[in-house]
Amino acid sequence: MLADYRVRNRETHAWTEPARRPEYFQAAYWEWTVSNAIRRATDDEEYRFMVFVHGADADLAGLVNFYNIARGPIQSALLGYSIDTAHMGRGIATEAVTEAMRFAFVDIDLKRIEAGVLPENAASIRVLQKCGLSRVGTTRQSLRVMGEWKDHDLYETINPHWKGTYQ
Repeated sequence: MLADYRVRNRETHAWTEPARRPEYFQAAYWEWTVSNAIRRATDDEEYRFMVFVHGADADLAGLVNFYNIARGPIQSALLGYSIDTAHMGRGIATEAVTEAMRFAFVDIDLKRIEAGVLPENAASIRVLQKCGLSRVGTTRQSLRVMGEWKDHDLYETINPHWKGTYQ
């Protein structure tokens, strides 16, 4: 299912993501990734979520993840997400990111969430803003996309109800 999602969205997502090796689009890669993701979640290092739209058939509509989780005095994570081409523009990303942020702030008690976005990715910027993230600056040449080092706008939000339960 994940390999199909990536193949289906390969061209649509290419302008926002790093170049991918051919194996990234194969089932074996995603079987390994899922088993690794379970361990990484158990170790509080990364959390990955699949977004489904229900109807006649459950349809994988997107992915949301928190990665580079830092505990101790930082208590933060980076947010990443993507939406299937067929489901773009329907509010699914906003709903999925909002729910994932609830998990990050309530269930695993992170203090801060950050996300980088290409300045020209207006749709993703709208999602971040609707989810309460604010632009704080630009990270220069932070990700290689389509063979070029691209600047990204950095967005952040702070957990106003942080309990400090995870150290």
